[in-house]
Amino acid sequence: MLGFLKLSFVCLRHRNETDFLLNLNKRQDTMKNVTLVLTLLACLLQVHANGQEAVAFGNQTLLQCVGTLHDSGLATANYSNNEDLLLVIAPEGAVDLTLDFTSWDVEEGYDFLYIYDGTTTEAPLLGTFSGVSPSTIRSTSGAFTLRFVTDASVTLEGWTANWSSFGRGCGEDTTPEMPTFSMTEQVITECVGKLYDSGMGLANYGNEEDVILTIAPPGANGLTLDFTAWDMEAGYDGVFFYEGNSIDGELLAVHSAIAPTQIVSKTGSITLHFISDISVTRSGFEATWTSYGRGCGLEPNNKLNLGTPVFEALKEKPALPTIQPNPATDFVTIEATLFEEEVVNISLLDMNGRLLEERQIATLDINEQLDVSALPAGVYLVRLASDSLNTTQKIVKQ
Repeated sequence: MLGFLKLSFVCLRHRNETDFLLNLNKRQDTMKNVTLVLTLLACLLQVHANGQEAVAFGNQTLLQCVGTLHDSGLATANYSNNEDLLLVIAPEGAVDLTLDFTSWDVEEGYDFLYIYDGTTTEAPLLGTFSGVSPSTIRSTSGAFTLRFVTDASVTLEGWTANWSSFGRGCGEDTTPEMPTFSMTEQVITECVGKLYDSGMGLANYGNEEDVILTIAPPGANGLTLDFTAWDMEAGYDGVFFYEGNSIDGELLAVHSAIAPTQIVSKTGSITLHFISDISVTRSGFEATWTSYGRGCGLEPNNKLNLGTPVFEALKEKPALPTIQPNPATDFVTIEATLFEEEVVNISLLDMNGRLLEERQIATLDINEQLDVSALPAGVYLVRLASDSLNTTQKIVKQ
């Protein structure tokens, strides 16, 4: 075992194989040459297995379609204190990207990994992870931004993750084509899909449109709608988003010139009302939706099965929790219902990832209050983590 660790260490020092061979030629001692040859073989096995190169976390942009990512200590040392590093994975032409974590050892409440769906920290936040490991994280934009922040003391072994992508330049997509719809009067029941305005991405939407569309997969208890393109005439054309299967539901948002990023339904259905005036049309919008629940489960690898509109729930998730009021001045109440009694960790953090409060409860129905009265005005993060629930939401303290 000690010899293998030594070989791994030398391998890291000789990542450039040409330099390594030159170094080999300079050595005359036969036994040393044998050792170096064995080391080179170990490097080739480690670095080129499945065409993936191991990368240490640092301030950089990675363009490879596949690879293995470690914390800054690689697999041989702990990560360091006082790190604040930003790394982007953005393979050229990728339209889908997954990050699978195979090991995780990070100091709970003090060291954090933030993962964003895009090429900057302005992109949607997919999750904040500290003591509890992520499993599989999926980007629908074809890019990830990861920010790793550590405090001034205590370091651990860190983490390892493999990424893979597909799209132009990154192999063929082995996932069946996502069902596609245009903005017409209808009720859509597929668990996942792509939605365009009436121009379907090929032409502008029309004048004087007044269209209501509902997405309501049977058995779904949660649904997210992610927008990848948006172009509307400011103040005259726009979309109203309602919770539920009609425009009588709660109004979630109204968007005209300013694009939405993600619209979340806690009931598993969402209704869109699109209106345009008598003049000026634009290229419209493009969005994808995903849902989960008894009729729209997740496969064991956490990837949505895009090939079957309604399929057996192999792994279900509860609906996203509600946190009210938001904004708040003194207390916020967290409510959620799980499928069975679980141990739930509830954490309150500031935007720098510093843990402000943490509690652990065993429950089926979450109904917890957090006292935020003493906090300065600003934005904070509430994180819930259990076997079936892992979510982070922003709250505003006034």
